[in-house]
Amino acid sequence: MSQPAEIILHLQSVEDIFLQRIGLLDCNRLLNDATEEFIVEEAAKFPHHRPLNFTVLVPPDEIQRAGEVVTVIHQHFAYNKKKSEHKIKQTLKLGWRSLLIGFVFFSIMYFLIQMLTPYLMEGGFAITIHELLIILGWVALWRPAELLLYEWRPFKRDANLFRRLEKSKVNVIKE
Repeated sequence: MSQPAEIILHLQSVEDIFLQRIGLLDCNRLLNDATEEFIVEEAAKFPHHRPLNFTVLVPPDEIQRAGEVVTVIHQHFAYNKKKSEHKIKQTLKLGWRSLLIGFVFFSIMYFLIQMLTPYLMEGGFAITIHELLIILGWVALWRPAELLLYEWRPFKRDANLFRRLEKSKVNVIKE
């Protein structure tokens, strides 16, 4: 197993990392945006096969909140991982549904071409109609192919990063 990557977070107060919640909104998002952005950017710098360790430096009078800091970091990234995994499922589900719709539309365009070809006279206009229907059929398949081949990958990458962050070892020590 490779050497863990170390992320160091200096805090003037433990409250600096917490999200200031208003009401019940974002009850699963526990870290503020700046802290989350810093942690994610730092973690993304390291190869995906390296485990991650956090060292959180807190003022001496707040060391009793170490357990709270560890829990908040793990819970926050567990929620983000779950959210990314849900986006993967949604994207793939939309992709398969779109593929079905696109295939039906492509089939209609194909049969329309087959039905119209004997009735259209040879010439520029007939070729234009023929090609237009073929292009419309292929365009209907473009977005489903994009969803199923490429669109889900950033969510998978994020889910893997959040999984690493969720499972990371967090050490809270006095500064």
